[in-house]
Amino acid sequence: MTTAAFKSVLVIAATLSFASTAPGQTVLFSDNFNRANNNVLSAETTGMAGTLAPLNYLQTWQAGNPGNASILQINNNTLSKIGTGMGIGALDHNFTDAAILAGGGFRVAMDVTVGTSGDDLPDRYGGFGVGLSLAEVNGFQDENDTDFGPRGTISNVGSQVDQDLYGHKGVADFYISLSLQNNLQIFKGGLLEGQYAVTPAANRTVEVEFSFADFNAGSQVNFAVWFEGAPVTGSFFNWSGTDQNYLGFSLRSSTVVIDNLTISAIPEPSSLALLALGAGLWIARRRQAP
Repeated sequence: MTTAAFKSVLVIAATLSFASTAPGQTVLFSDNFNRANNNVLSAETTGMAGTLAPLNYLQTWQAGNPGNASILQINNNTLSKIGTGMGIGALDHNFTDAAILAGGGFRVAMDVTVGTSGDDLPDRYGGFGVGLSLAEVNGFQDENDTDFGPRGTISNVGSQVDQDLYGHKGVADFYISLSLQNNLQIFKGGLLEGQYAVTPAANRTVEVEFSFADFNAGSQVNFAVWFEGAPVTGSFFNWSGTDQNYLGFSLRSSTVVIDNLTISAIPEPSSLALLALGAGLWIARRRQAP
């Protein structure tokens, strides 16, 4: 069986196994952002729920100024970026909880709504990443200029309007973004693994399930991706550090907003996540074969 065929099997299995509210899931944290407009994301806790709630948001990069009131905001009951410059933040919690290990993984979902603007440059998006250390979160910078953004840059995003837009690596172990061109973009270790065209939908819910045995550096993490309940892909990556799993997010366009963030501990890995493990083992054996 070819690698492409095996990936097709993963997608078919996901169609059969997907359940956005699988029985036994424990919601660790959720936020619908239904609170008063404010440039301090945690000024109020209305809209937050889950066993870990309330949590604080770290607004670590706002166009070069963590206190810049014109960037990350609660606006019209969404997490938005207002004004020019990139907005990057994170939840102030290391998601290595016992509940996650007990079930062998966790699931992250968020609605990412994208719009268009006449002055949008290439590679504009919204999304989230995992496998981050607190030091990496506190060191976030604009990926346009450095290797300290959570995601990384893409080299094939169109005309080179800004030469500095290309060639920077991200710090998250895994990152997924939805672009203005309606492409789901998956990064592993700060490098682009693939882009998947999706059909625009009302909510544009991006959901990823991660399954693994521990939080040790080098351990394999299987992931499965859905968009609006439809399977997209599944594969794996490796933790880069031990017990380092902060969740970061970034908004690189004022026409992109985030809503309905949910992080849940899963009772057991889904069929797609288990098949992703099998795919990883199969590919590894293929590479080792003479």
